Amino acid sequence: MSWSGTVTCSSCWTEGHNKRSCPKERERLEERAADGCEYSKNKLKRNETKRCSFCGNNYHKDEPLKHNSRTCGWRKKFETEIVGKVIKARTRVLKEAELYGCFRGSLVEWQKNEYYDGKYQEVTKIGMIDSIPWQEITHKAEIDKEGYAQIPYMRVQIIGGDYNGETTRVPMPPEPFDPNGIFQSSEAAHVDRAERIRRTTDSCRVVSPSIKNAGPESELFDPRLVAKEENVKDLVNRQSGHHDRNGPS
Repeated sequence: MSWSGTVTCSSCWTEGHNKRSCPKERERLEERAADGCEYSKNKLKRNETKRCSFCGNNYHKDEPLKHNSRTCGWRKKFETEIVGKVIKARTRVLKEAELYGCFRGSLVEWQKNEYYDGKYQEVTKIGMIDSIPWQEITHKAEIDKEGYAQIPYMRVQIIGGDYNGETTRVPMPPEPFDPNGIFQSSEAAHVDRAERIRRTTDSCRVVSPSIKNAGPESELFDPRLVAKEENVKDLVNRQSGHHDRNGPS
């Protein structure tokens, strides 16, 4: 692309197209292909073939099955399945949040293992819920770099002490995380370990629940909008690979 922002062909040096779509370059390739040049034949064939980056299949421009990653049937299939699971997981967490009153403004307390008075000991922390990162709640209980299963958590503003006013992450009450239910992981040992630690040291208790005046937005449960979230896109893209070129059955 030139300094003026106009594409210039590197073959005929004409503005308005590139070498791949150059009509003169195509004429030369067709002439050489007619003379038996295998390279020109393959070049013409490649120019008329498109590859879907999601399912990994190549399609000729005249094939009825031709598509790109945006319109890929496999992508749509996985997207529908994953979005449904994400919404189901968030609905489960929302029910638990309503049960305990875990919304913005609720007062909670939790135990934290900290170095205090010359030694490590359990310290009771008190804070106010600032928000719940709903977009980070999916059906996957991924294993983080420390080997713990990630679980739904809240952003809580600490009240009192040396960290007064600071915001920290606090796991939600134990019930939303079910190793045998929606939040599953193939690493059962890690899940059990995370659950055990969470129930003893990091699990919180709602001291003064708030009314549901700051619950999640309805957009977080709209399939069309959930599919556009970056976390969900990432889960869908992980399903890319070589799939049946005829599409899902």
